[in-house]
Amino acid sequence: AAKKARHTPPGSPVMSAIALRVVCAALAAVGAAAQADLRIGVLLSWNGGLFDIGEFIAPAILAAADDVNADPTLLVDASNTTVATLSWVWHDEQCSATRASNAMVELVKSYDVHAFIGPTCSTSAQRVAPMSNYYGRPVVSYAAAAPDLADKTLYPNFARVSGNYNDQTQLIIEFALQNRWSRLAILYVDDGLYSPVALDLIADIENLADPDDNTPPPLEVSFSKLFAQTTTSNAGQSLDFMQTLKDEGTRIVVILASCRDARDIMISADQLGMIEGYSYIFLGATSTCHEVTGDDWPEGWGPEADSIALRAFNNTLSVADLTDDSSTGFANRIRNAYVDNDFQESLGQSAPPAGTALPVSGSMPRVNPFNQTYAEAGQFEEYTMAYARLLYDAILLYAHAATEVYREGGLVHEQPNLVIDKFSSVSFAGESGAVSLD
Repeated sequence: AAKKARHTPPGSPVMSAIALRVVCAALAAVGAAAQADLRIGVLLSWNGGLFDIGEFIAPAILAAADDVNADPTLLVDASNTTVATLSWVWHDEQCSATRASNAMVELVKSYDVHAFIGPTCSTSAQRVAPMSNYYGRPVVSYAAAAPDLADKTLYPNFARVSGNYNDQTQLIIEFALQNRWSRLAILYVDDGLYSPVALDLIADIENLADPDDNTPPPLEVSFSKLFAQTTTSNAGQSLDFMQTLKDEGTRIVVILASCRDARDIMISADQLGMIEGYSYIFLGATSTCHEVTGDDWPEGWGPEADSIALRAFNNTLSVADLTDDSSTGFANRIRNAYVDNDFQESLGQSAPPAGTALPVSGSMPRVNPFNQTYAEAGQFEEYTMAYARLLYDAILLYAHAATEVYREGGLVHEQPNLVIDKFSSVSFAGESGAVSLD
């Protein structure tokens, strides 16, 4: 027999229990929805030929995101309830100011990211940092070292976990004084990064002289040369001023320029017999600075001269504030993720941006074969591993600052600029060392 429908009057115990369960279920749904998606847009230099470290440091994004989301003390409110989950997308800025700005627009337009991690190069950072003022989103770089990026009147939304070039030039002065060098030549490229650094270095050396003392200064700049950026159309330009330097006689040479510029100078030095008996000092030169690509170089200056450039770079000095112990657990974690291709697989799940700027597909272009070891593919593993640590710490810095906002009741995912004032109050033990901003 069919059961007769039972009517439960409003306010009865049964109805109240049902209503209570409904209310509890609704509150649970609201609580789940309250866990926001906090999105970062990572700007990597993957292609472009200037500083292509993106492929080797990218696994640090996975490590940082995993660690942030697994840490019960991060992205929580005052009651230690998790209120957000960190997610990420990436773009290839190619160490190009134009591509970096296009990438920033794409990341905001298509993914509405709440912060930018990167870019790698200072010229890119100098372009996108002012743009971030318009978007009201912070920029945290892991590598941009231009001194002027520390100017908060120009770049109020910019922070970085790396040092700046002025710190490194002070090391050059200290090294010169310790070795009792009395004269330096300074060769610097005409751009918005190295030329200001060179002028500051020259001024700092001039200030070593005591105006009240008639004795010679402990160190002086005996030769300096500003030159144009090296291109395929002016390759070999350094022959003229290197000949002048040879005639002048200074044998300690500081080169403040990009890899391509430094390569041009070192090939000229080889041709002019200026290798033996000379010392060359660079800022942050890598073991691939001797290489160029393309077939539009004049004869003797293209890829066929890579071996000559490599020989010329041998035994030169590169000053950098980056060191790494590649045997540590972090290094193994990054290396294994690279070899296992974890990053590309995870990237496909993370919806990489597509648009007019690279990348335009759902997977990262892999420059090196998957079956190569990280060390073989990386070539300068210690150098790139140090940047992987800095990339990791840049993401952790943002997560710590965002947590400070959430703990005070703010909503970073609704007001991304709230984290900017928190960077200076954050300190933590990062993979690159103790991290704190002044």
